[in-house]
Amino acid sequence: MLKKIGLGFGVISIVLIVVIASQPDEFSLERSIRIQAPAERVYGYIADLRAMQRWSPFAKLDPLQETDFSGAPSGLGAVCAWQGPEVGKGSMTITAVEPNRQVDIRLELVEPMQATNQVAFILNESDGA
Repeated sequence: MLKKIGLGFGVISIVLIVVIASQPDEFSLERSIRIQAPAERVYGYIADLRAMQRWSPFAKLDPLQETDFSGAPSGLGAVCAWQGPEVGKGSMTITAVEPNRQVDIRLELVEPMQATNQVAFILNESDGA
């Protein structure tokens, strides 16, 4: 009886290992929204990490969060680092910009988990929105 139970757990373990090992190492997530404003106005809210603090839901998650800005005031090289009991520790660095069109950000999470992700805000203007 114990041999059958042990064999069953062994088979389940092997199946789980194979399934987990076959999962992709990368992921992609896309979202879109239509904002009734010209691209140059929206661009200012994503190319300036201080301005991003006014609309980002993550900036409001932790009232004890400490935020530090360094590097360029906005655009290429701007850095925002944070630390707090609810949001953990991490940073964002603007790595590339195409004015009024795109902002690329390297998002580095340090605590409670470690991860580095690439974020791209892409603006496509159509009919003034």
